[in-house]
Amino acid sequence: MNRKNLMYVLICLLLAVIAEITLFKGSIGISLSIFVVSFYGLYFYYVKKKEHTHKLLGLYLFICIWLLTLSYVFIANPVFYGLNFLMIAALLIVHTSLLTSPAFIDWSSSLFIVYLGKKFTQFFLFGKKIAAFLLKKLTKNAKKGTYAKTKKVVIGLIIAGPILIILMILLSASDEKFGNFMIRTIQKMMSLNTKEIWIFIRVVFLFAVFVIGIKTVGRKSVIVPVKTGSTGGTWDQTIVMTIIVSINVLYVLFTIVQFRYFFNDVLIKDYTFAAYAKKGFFELMFVTVINIVMIICVNTYTAVKKKVLKILLSIMVLFSFVMLLSSHLRLSLYEEAYGYTYLRLFSHSFLLLLAILFSFSIIKIWMEKLNLIRIFLLTSLLYYCSLNVINIDQVIVRKNIQRYEKTGDIDLQYISYLSNASVPELVDLYKKESNNFPLKQLLLEKKENLRKKQISWQSYNIVEEKAKKALEEVKE
Repeated sequence: MNRKNLMYVLICLLLAVIAEITLFKGSIGISLSIFVVSFYGLYFYYVKKKEHTHKLLGLYLFICIWLLTLSYVFIANPVFYGLNFLMIAALLIVHTSLLTSPAFIDWSSSLFIVYLGKKFTQFFLFGKKIAAFLLKKLTKNAKKGTYAKTKKVVIGLIIAGPILIILMILLSASDEKFGNFMIRTIQKMMSLNTKEIWIFIRVVFLFAVFVIGIKTVGRKSVIVPVKTGSTGGTWDQTIVMTIIVSINVLYVLFTIVQFRYFFNDVLIKDYTFAAYAKKGFFELMFVTVINIVMIICVNTYTAVKKKVLKILLSIMVLFSFVMLLSSHLRLSLYEEAYGYTYLRLFSHSFLLLLAILFSFSIIKIWMEKLNLIRIFLLTSLLYYCSLNVINIDQVIVRKNIQRYEKTGDIDLQYISYLSNASVPELVDLYKKESNNFPLKQLLLEKKENLRKKQISWQSYNIVEEKAKKALEEVKE
């Protein structure tokens, strides 16, 4: 092993130890930032002499990775805790693979998926080669007779295992003292500290992943560029226009009803606003998703579109905006009646995402060269990162407090399940209403939980620090 490879192996081992310390010692906080910095340090050290491609998109992914990473420090939302970890891992794989991929690969095409598939195949093949090499070295260094004897001893132990278990049970049943002795012996063996063993296994596994993974990313993969000439589309425009006209007629009737009941404050008999709002919200959202899929399919599988077809698709988009507005009004009415929750605010944000996607869709209808899939992917990733940047728990509490000030109704039981990001807003409310016993009890419980919680440096986040400081003003 030359000096360069030895240095690479040692750095990978160091990264594996850092990963063990930062990712597996309690809950994740600032520790993830340390791991990401260390990972990129190793990656850029290894690929520093290689040509980097897709730099602009690479910068975009890099920013998204850091937004998600720093959310563990500044937001620490438990709803996204596990999902963000998986998202960061996936984005790290995509980002590092993208920067060393051939320049001709369009990252939004199926060819990039093929490229990633080849990288995963290379990863397992390279791992197999390393395992075979190490096994060969071990068997070569060992004496032939010793290796054969060791192999036979292992086989003998495997065969003896079940026999020993059966005999042990029978002998323990026949002699109580022997049985008690065996029980004590097994308990002592089971009480041995296995924590260090699992740490060792994890470090070895992570070490192997980093050694093989970064080498794999840096190696070239043979990808044959595919000429994507225009095939002309296969859907008949007359059939497509007939379908869209039929759907649009239905949407006209729906829109008339929406304007009658929602935009003129006229209510259906026997329905309260809250009940009518709850009825059909998710169905409407699902219809808008179907619309957007239909528009994508028509744009993809229809040849050069006639102006009439473009107008019909544009009308469908406009009706979709009406449905989104109707969904927004329904949800707003329901929130006014029952308060604000994760699901309701996430639903609002998803409606906004759909509105943005429909805006790009209508541009695509008239500007056919626009790559809609690429825009959808980038916008969706930005949307997910935005949800992590916004302190959603704080927003939920603030909105519920505003509703409480108007109606005198607040769901403290639901609010008690929110993270510590909600504490400063609750303390501000407590200052105004110090005689609110249920609120005081809730804050004292959170204060006690924070006091008892053992926080390691890995779990440090600013949210808990702010919560502790705010709770100092709540006295028992």
